Amino acid sequence: MKNSTTRNRRRGFGMVEAAISALILCVMLVLTLSMVGRMVDERRATDDRRRAAIEARNLLERVQALPWSDRTTERASALLLGADSPIPARLGRSKASLEIRDEPGPPAGRRVSVVVEVPGIGGRPAAVPVRLTTWTHPIGSERP
Repeated sequence: MKNSTTRNRRRGFGMVEAAISALILCVMLVLTLSMVGRMVDERRATDDRRRAAIEARNLLERVQALPWSDRTTERASALLLGADSPIPARLGRSKASLEIRDEPGPPAGRRVSVVVEVPGIGGRPAAVPVRLTTWTHPIGSERP
């Protein structure tokens, strides 16, 4: 008789076992959703950085297309901040800066640097901004 009552009590799940398994499932779900959220943030930050690198490269190309006499920080800043410039709209929360300096020595040349600061995850600044630098030299009739 003792055997039959013990066997009847052990059949199926009890409320405690069901509650523990539901708790384990909830914890796993929260951890999974947290990881997916971080992945989305990382993806967004990567896309923002890629877009910033493309815009920096486009800005360098636009500066190189200027005549030699117009390749100055003041003139080229109009490309960055001008009313017809698409850069602020494309970069969103990022900030871009442009600097052009004369390089000493023959041949005559100018160093063009573009820096784009991309916000990181959660609006914090990214560890390393996008920096592109090129050197330009006058060609043909543009030589001073």
